[in-house]
Amino acid sequence: MMWPALFQIARGGGIYRAGVWGGKNGTLFPHLPEITSPVQAASDHAAIYVDLDL
Repeated sequence: MMWPALFQIARGGGIYRAGVWGGKNGTLFPHLPEITSPVQAASDHAAIYVDLDL
């Protein structure tokens, strides 16, 4: 969800999950190769980002 004014200048975005464990077997989505188990994950929260045309 975004303020309408920000939505007008949004050009892209996504979810950055590289430091999050990839689900039960680690295969739900791509992550850093160094993370081989849930205990090694940097967080259990991914980052949401947006590209704005400022």
